[in-house]
Amino acid sequence: MKGVGVLITFGVLGVIIAMMIVRFMPKNCAVTRMEGFQGSPAIGTTTCPRGTRAYTDKLGNLNCCAGEVTGNVCEGVIKCTFSSSMGDKVPICRPSVKQLVTEFKTDFCVQSSGKQLGTMTIAKCEYDDTAQAVEMDSQNRLVLKKSGMCMDILYNNTANGNPIVEYPCHDGLNQKWHVDGKRIISFMNGNKCLTVDDLKNNRLAIGDCVGTASNQRWSLTK
Repeated sequence: MKGVGVLITFGVLGVIIAMMIVRFMPKNCAVTRMEGFQGSPAIGTTTCPRGTRAYTDKLGNLNCCAGEVTGNVCEGVIKCTFSSSMGDKVPICRPSVKQLVTEFKTDFCVQSSGKQLGTMTIAKCEYDDTAQAVEMDSQNRLVLKKSGMCMDILYNNTANGNPIVEYPCHDGLNQKWHVDGKRIISFMNGNKCLTVDDLKNNRLAIGDCVGTASNQRWSLTK
């Protein structure tokens, strides 16, 4: 019986220590908090919009909070949820799109006009915006989800400053691109890169590849 008493004593001490750890632990430590940025995972395979934090509420719903999270409470606004039981109260979170992000301006992405021969530009990256959805297909073409068209060097002209436009996809070299690290190089000329032309309202253009110039450095999110 003495051994049992010792075990009970240690058991009680263990519970008390655990309670003290929880009591004095900073509240935010109990919450999984990761920024939802460019498709990075929040929890599991889910993704939260930029500028929000993933957290699990008291009912076990996984939500995205715009603002601070204290414990399991959103102190700001719940932007969306991954729980169908919350769908009637806030929007269901949708998966973020693949985007072509420039290093020229913080958090700016390639933007589609949705129009044939529309000039491509960059704009502030927005969560799940189909106007910014870009994927490279098996033929090395950058395909725009909004229009279904491809990023195209206008009139096959690789002169510096010639604009990049949207045009129905075909097999021409002026729609084919090679990713070399952070640079996106045209199949038409190995020294011509996809460029943000800062002198012309940040439109996309073709230009001579220049070392590590930020207006020629890109990331295609996954």
